[in-house]
Amino acid sequence: MTSTAGEIVKEFLAAADFGALSTRIDGVAMVLLIVLLAELEMVRVFGGPEARARIVSLRVAVAPLLLAFIFVMVVRSLGLKEGDAVAWQAGTSDAQAAATARLVAVSAPGKAAVGFYAASIVAAEACVAFVGSLPGIYVHAALVFVVLNHYLFAPKAAPSADLPRVLLALPLVSLLRILSLTMAVNDIPEIYRPAVAGAPLLVAAVFVLKLLAPTVPVGLIPGNRRSWFVQALVALVGIPLGLLGYAIARPDPLLDSSEWPKLIAAAAVLLIFSGLTEELVFRGLVQATLRNALGWVAVPLASVLFASVYFGASAGLIVFFAGTGVVFGAFYDRTRCLLGIIGAHALLSIGLILIWPLVL
Repeated sequence: MTSTAGEIVKEFLAAADFGALSTRIDGVAMVLLIVLLAELEMVRVFGGPEARARIVSLRVAVAPLLLAFIFVMVVRSLGLKEGDAVAWQAGTSDAQAAATARLVAVSAPGKAAVGFYAASIVAAEACVAFVGSLPGIYVHAALVFVVLNHYLFAPKAAPSADLPRVLLALPLVSLLRILSLTMAVNDIPEIYRPAVAGAPLLVAAVFVLKLLAPTVPVGLIPGNRRSWFVQALVALVGIPLGLLGYAIARPDPLLDSSEWPKLIAAAAVLLIFSGLTEELVFRGLVQATLRNALGWVAVPLASVLFASVYFGASAGLIVFFAGTGVVFGAFYDRTRCLLGIIGAHALLSIGLILIWPLVL
């Protein structure tokens, strides 16, 4: 079993190959990381009594970007393929430092501002899919910086507390795209791709979960025996949904049926980084905060954000994922528990990507 795991890791690393576009995208993410680190230090020095809370909030973006940077550096240091050398310089003028040091609270975000940020994320995803990766990541990087700073300096006291919490969850969608582009490697085995960007995103989601847990309970565990039964039924919905998705996409098999160790590894990857991570982000954090702030519109809005991640796919598959988002969102809105939806999403992904292409 050890040799099998070693072979999987070796195959993963041997396939890593960064192209020129990836190098430029890495540059955008690195600039964002430098700016956020500089802001983190300024908040630490000049932040006053609210510095601790603001530092924790900034780590939502800093932690996954640091992990992505370490991943890129480790893979490149192995000599698998060297990219163009890039010299990084970060500086801040005295005037800029003084301006940043003045931590003046901005107005609480209104519903229009939340809608604008959500629409901007969808537009950035459309830009990535239909215009180019580089322009799209520029927009996403700007959104992470602007939305997080709006959250940092917006009033958090009641009755306006629900809207700022949305601004802590929304950047996770932009971070998903930034991480997937920054950590992209040419010809990497497709079964490992969800784990590459998913691991740092999960770290960011856990940071947000800890910050919002007292006021936005996610509901990972059912409360009683009847709830466990309901969640099991919800999870089983993923089987027909996976079959429907396969009928629309008709993907080729990624693995042979004889490669059962890799099939098990791929299923585990999809369970953790497709089922758990995506549902925690889109339903547990984005939809939950939108629900508290905007009411019923949270389900369709979170579903549109979820579907926008698949803009590069066929029109039929985009509609399928939008509808799936509505189904999952409605289940979560009714039960307030993520467990069944995580199972349904995982079974959908495992069926669509691994099982049905082998069986049918």
